[in-house]
Amino acid sequence: MLISNQITEGPMVHIACCIGNILSYLFPKYGRNEAKKREILSAAAAAGVSVAFGAPVGGVLFSLEEVSYSDSIACFRLIF
Repeated sequence: MLISNQITEGPMVHIACCIGNILSYLFPKYGRNEAKKREILSAAAAAGVSVAFGAPVGGVLFSLEEVSYSDSIACFRLIF
């Protein structure tokens, strides 16, 4: 039985965010700073979106949208 792509999209993003959260706690620079942790989780969510939809540019644009809402300097860092 084939699993539909619609069923696997949500779990892929969730798994990527969980891995990003675990990795952020391994490095004290990111684990103690909520802004840095938010950047890691945004990048992890973008990776999950890229994998789920097979669209790397879509994942990058999603990450830029999420980061640009709260911090324009972080958005600039992601672009360059």
